[in-house]
Amino acid sequence: MSFTDALSFHTSVEEISDVSCSGCGSKVTIRKKVLLFLIVHLKRFLSPEDKIKGHVDFPLSLNVAPYSSSTEDMDYDLYRFIVHAGEFASLGHYYTFIFGSSLWYRLNNEEINLVVKQEVLKQEAYICSSKGMLST
Repeated sequence: MSFTDALSFHTSVEEISDVSCSGCGSKVTIRKKVLLFLIVHLKRFLSPEDKIKGHVDFPLSLNVAPYSSSTEDMDYDLYRFIVHAGEFASLGHYYTFIFGSSLWYRLNNEEINLVVKQEVLKQEAYICSSKGMLST
């Protein structure tokens, strides 16, 4: 698989069956497509020796409309974030948390572990990636 193959797959239209229509109540199939990605870098390093430590609350879902010129909601869902473990910016280890199939996983080298949402929310996130979805 190439980078462009992965990008095409990730941005393809997703069909979801048996969704209750909010207007009529009947079961329908909706189509969703990833529109935009939001990557937030929480600057946790002042210099190679200086790391900013401590928890920063981060939402699993965020409406970015208040931070843009849009008058409509712009909802983004967190699907991945990176954590830096170590005392200094120049030393340490990176690992990631990723959301897939309605579950959170921690990926650390060759290890993949299922984690609960409460553990996810306690992490000292470094870089957060979210995606915006729109029904078509």
